[in-house]
Parts: sequence; structure tokens; C-alpha cells
Amino acid sequence: MRRSVAAVVVSCLLVCASMWPAAAQDDDDISEQVDEAMLKLDKDKDGKLSFEEVHSGVKADFDGGGADSAAAEFARFEAKLKDRYPAADADGDALLDRQEAVTLMKAFME
Repeated sequence: MRRSVAAVVVSCLLVCASMWPAAAQDDDDISEQVDEAMLKLDKDKDGKLSFEEVHSGVKADFDGGGADSAAAEFARFEAKLKDRYPAADADGDALLDRQEAVTLMKAFME
């Protein structure tokens, strides 16, 4: 089954096995799932997500799929992440705190 970029972000950042449409997400769902994602993706346990932590966490979901379509989708995700990550980083420290991670998630759901 082909996954959309938004669904991949939901899956990876929000540690969600199912793909929910963006319209079904409310602030409470996003907030709770971002908390779970922070636990999963924050490899150095500093309470923030680096670009590399987000990038590698999502890439891990694409690895092993082997399909050309997965590689193409990851390339699209990667381009969007490069654009949206800096925009979500409100304080400019190159790390996303919890609220900034929520902002990133919402940006991918637009």
C-alpha cells in the first residue's frame, strides 16, 4: 500500500501504526502522539529533536521496503523536512522542543 508523506510523518513522528487522515487529528491527538514520538526519536535524550533524529527515524521506516515508490516518497519527505524543519524551529537553536515538534507535525498535515 502506498503511503502518503503525511501518513509517513504521522507514522514516524507520532509513533502511530495506522494512517489517519489529517482532518481526523485534533490538538489532543497530536500532542499525545508527539510526546510518544519524542520518546522514540530523541536518541540522545536531551528532550529535543535534531534534524538528524527526525530524518533517520523516518528513513528507518522506508528502509527495507525496497520499492522504488518508497524511495521516491522518502525523497519528497526529505525535501519537505528540509523546508519545514527550520520554519518549525522558532528559537533557531537547530533543535525542536516539544512545542516546535507539534508545529512541524502540523506543517506536514497541511
